[in-house]
Amino acid sequence: MLTSICGQSVFSFERQSVKSYEIEHQVYELCTRAQSLMSASNYSMAITTLQQAAKFDPTSYSDYVHEKLSECYSETDQTDKAIKEGELALKYDPSSGEAHYYLAQLYYRTDHYDTATFYLNKLLQITKDKQWAARAKDLMRDIETYGKARGATDQIKAGHFSQARKLLEDAAKYDPSAVSKNVHQNLAYVFREMKKPELAVAEGKKALQYDGSDSSTMYSIALCLQDIGEYDEAIQWLRRSLQYERDPSRRKNASDMISELESDKPKLNSAANKAPDYLDSMVGSARELHRWPQSKLPIKVFINSGAGVKGFKSEYPSFIKHALDTWCTASGRKLSFKIVSDEKSADLNVVWLDDPIVMDEDGKKRIKQGLATTQRSVEDTIDSVKVQVDTMNALRTTQVLESGETAFVCLHEIGHSLGLNHSTSMSDVMFFGSSSKQTGELTSRDKATIARLYQSYPVSALAPLEQKPPAIKFEPPPTFMPPLPGNEKDITPPMFLPPPVGEEEKLIPPFFQPPPVDTSAAGATDSKPKGGNDIPPPVFVPPPVAPSARGRTSADKNAVSTGAAQKGATNTRVPEPKTAGTKKQGAENSTKKSKPEADASPFFVPPPLR
Repeated sequence: MLTSICGQSVFSFERQSVKSYEIEHQVYELCTRAQSLMSASNYSMAITTLQQAAKFDPTSYSDYVHEKLSECYSETDQTDKAIKEGELALKYDPSSGEAHYYLAQLYYRTDHYDTATFYLNKLLQITKDKQWAARAKDLMRDIETYGKARGATDQIKAGHFSQARKLLEDAAKYDPSAVSKNVHQNLAYVFREMKKPELAVAEGKKALQYDGSDSSTMYSIALCLQDIGEYDEAIQWLRRSLQYERDPSRRKNASDMISELESDKPKLNSAANKAPDYLDSMVGSARELHRWPQSKLPIKVFINSGAGVKGFKSEYPSFIKHALDTWCTASGRKLSFKIVSDEKSADLNVVWLDDPIVMDEDGKKRIKQGLATTQRSVEDTIDSVKVQVDTMNALRTTQVLESGETAFVCLHEIGHSLGLNHSTSMSDVMFFGSSSKQTGELTSRDKATIARLYQSYPVSALAPLEQKPPAIKFEPPPTFMPPLPGNEKDITPPMFLPPPVGEEEKLIPPFFQPPPVDTSAAGATDSKPKGGNDIPPPVFVPPPVAPSARGRTSADKNAVSTGAAQKGATNTRVPEPKTAGTKKQGAENSTKKSKPEADASPFFVPPPLR
């Protein structure tokens, strides 16, 4: 017999008889048989047996029947049926701790974490056992953190980073927990995606408190530090990650990033970053200063259709038009453009690709998301430009580039096509790298540089755009392999342990209630219990033939009579009547003198009592 969490038995000795004894006993036998089948792991036969018992509901065993049916269905992976039987068990015994516990477990298995927590809360309300209370509280905490961590991974996959952040921050309130490492790993990933690198670094360091050898988190921290211009510290974290990383491709990513950061570090700290524009740094670069000649204005632009290119979206041509309009306006309306339908007549040709773009830069091969290739004339002016934009993520070639990232690439590459080189300031659109400080809006330095480059040109009649592009949320594309979100395998599901019950006892058989006492004449004597004050009246038995009274005393006569009465009582199984009158008579005879008596008169025997 299972004992409940309240310290009381599930089945009481003083059960109210719901059905007849025959039915109760039949259900008892079925439950006992099912118990043996379950002990032998024969759950299918146990289910059949318990279903037979359930046909007699309600009985004293109904709660046990449905609780065991729930357990059998659970063991055979029939979770929906197990839940239904668990609910029925609670209907017959709302105070069953086991039923609440197992229902919480079943709902947890089906990812109904709130319902599982509900039943654990109910368990806490009815239990007085500290061990049960502690276990329920631990499970509630683990279920909540696990559920939120699982939900956050789904939100991350869907790109819903704000929702993922809320779930993860709620889960972090239960630190330390079995999922703390994953929670802070994913928070670091989410904050980086939300362009909050400082917060991402803090969360990454918290994740390392739970696993100091997690190379992926170290790499993520380095990316965030690079994002805010802390190149030296980023390089340190990358080198630290190489001490633990065993995957060859990830080791290569970290090594390549170290090499590029060391090469770019001098540019980042350039004194030119304090200047109002970056035109002077362009003159001193390897690429000489060049611009479109006035004779080419308005620039004739052909935008390829993108037919057959993976990842291409219909709004992408509008990103090119928006970029052209933005830069021409920033030039002080000195530049103008015109969209043409003939590729051969175009000065600026825009092409969409779904293959990575690789080019040599500073003696190193680098993967680019976009590229502007300029053809110059003899006078060192721009003759034509070909702009290539990769619609797939150049670092993850199977992943489509986000629309906001494509829009940013278009804005950056159109800047190159108009004669601008790279900037060394992280906020500028023309920055040589990628940074969360870039918003997709031209900075004052961007505007000042393009205006200064064409300051000698007259103002042109810039035609308005035929169609306004959709609202764009610019996202700088990754320049290094982006970090991976926290591994879902690190999300450890909570483990439901068997309930802390004592040794299982046998079911209590039904209590047999004897039939009422038969008050009929035939059964009055046999059915009436003996003892107490219910002493039957004396039975009068004729005495034996008395000898001659001659020479006998009253005392002798009494002795003979008494013996006869005792003998008669023994033969009829009736206890000797001990009445006050008998005692009194004996006492009186003992005080009288003996005297001869006459012969005994005939003894009258009354009829038997009815």
